[in-house]
Amino acid sequence: MMSNQEQIDKFLNRKNINLDISFRCSLECPMCSRQTDYKNVRPVPGRDLSISEFKVIVDYFDIISCCGQISDPIFNPHLIEFIKIAKEKNKYLNIHTAASQKPVKWYEKAFDNFGRGEWIFGIDGLPQDSHKYRINQDGEKLFKMMCMASDMGLWVKWQYIVFKYNEN
Repeated sequence: MMSNQEQIDKFLNRKNINLDISFRCSLECPMCSRQTDYKNVRPVPGRDLSISEFKVIVDYFDIISCCGQISDPIFNPHLIEFIKIAKEKNKYLNIHTAASQKPVKWYEKAFDNFGRGEWIFGIDGLPQDSHKYRINQDGEKLFKMMCMASDMGLWVKWQYIVFKYNEN
């Protein structure tokens, strides 16, 4: 059995990485760098992380976060394969998503193959109002996907930005 100090040391020495695994996003959030820094650059520069690149990453990191800074991870065509690889290697995987353009069957498959980690859903305020900032988001559909993930036993978080329209 590990001592408290050994547990603390192990926790503090974990290896984490935050990845932007794609370059695509269907949302048009006004303050996103896609709408500011890259406003006149189309397509937005970048590429999808490959399966072979992800396999290297999981060998070196314990916690992998796919939190798009200029993309949404659901648009990497290999995301479900990444999920399977992370599960096979017993890695902790976090998926941050706000886009809602994948079909329900895609979410079911992704959730069904998920191992350790969390799904973090960016839905600002009540689902029917979330599109006011996250333009092109179907907040009600994404809320249902968040509930589905929870019902399947996955860890989920509801992340939202507070605005005048949703502060109460």
